Amino acid sequence: MASYNDTNLSNLVINHVPNEEVFNEMKAAGAINPNELYLVGGTDTTVKYTAQALTEDQKAQARSNIGVKIETWTFTLEDGSTVNKKVVLQ
Repeated sequence: MASYNDTNLSNLVINHVPNEEVFNEMKAAGAINPNELYLVGGTDTTVKYTAQALTEDQKAQARSNIGVKIETWTFTLEDGSTVNKKVVLQ
């Protein structure tokens, strides 16, 4: 298993390399810096995004992490009926 070390960076460098062939040439020449990111181009120029859905427990944890509390309050309407609504408390 690979070993990873935390590194504090004072800046972040992102390099764009046109294709994998150029990247491999740079790597062979020792021109790849381990503290920099390399975006390797290709024929696909789109950014791929995979939507992720949080479970209700994960949503609750996220709200808790930032100090937001959601409660369900019951309101009585003028006609006597009631409705439940979620209220965000900060």
